[in-house]
Amino acid sequence: MIFRPATGALEWYDPKQHGQWEIAELENGKLVAREIEKGETVDPVGEGKSFAAEHHLRDFLAKNLHVIEEGLQLYVDEGGTVGVEYKTPMGRMDLLTVDKKGGLLIIELKVERGPDEVCGQIMRYYGWVKRHVANGKPVRGLIIAQHISERIRYALADVPGITAREYKLHITLADVPHVDEAKTRP
Repeated sequence: MIFRPATGALEWYDPKQHGQWEIAELENGKLVAREIEKGETVDPVGEGKSFAAEHHLRDFLAKNLHVIEEGLQLYVDEGGTVGVEYKTPMGRMDLLTVDKKGGLLIIELKVERGPDEVCGQIMRYYGWVKRHVANGKPVRGLIIAQHISERIRYALADVPGITAREYKLHITLADVPHVDEAKTRP
């Protein structure tokens, strides 16, 4: 593999010298190469540890909001638009929800590693919801990704009302009795 430093000629890639890199997709769909932060690990694709696509994660959480917080419901505006991929002038929010006290919770999802751009994204949504939807009700933001980087942790460290959580997948399998065995069960 070949590596090209910011300035200089091409050279053979050496992870010890050049660091670990990944190809990542930006919010606009553009692919970029970026360095992985020290201490972070990236699971190889296909290990079955994350959702295959962001909409899978979104759809699962939209149907299972109790996993995020008890009493959470999808927001529905006056026109009947439901808070899944909720369209605003600031972009589409993955999930806009209402908590059991009537406050609004904006949920931004990243299927694997959340790029630190997600902080600006959720802050835009937060500001818009507070001014155009909340009508004085409390507003919170939540970033959910398989991995929350140290950059995101620092970006949110002093921002009240916006937090981050990592999701973990766990599948449990149960034996299914043969047809003849099922007939004898009560």
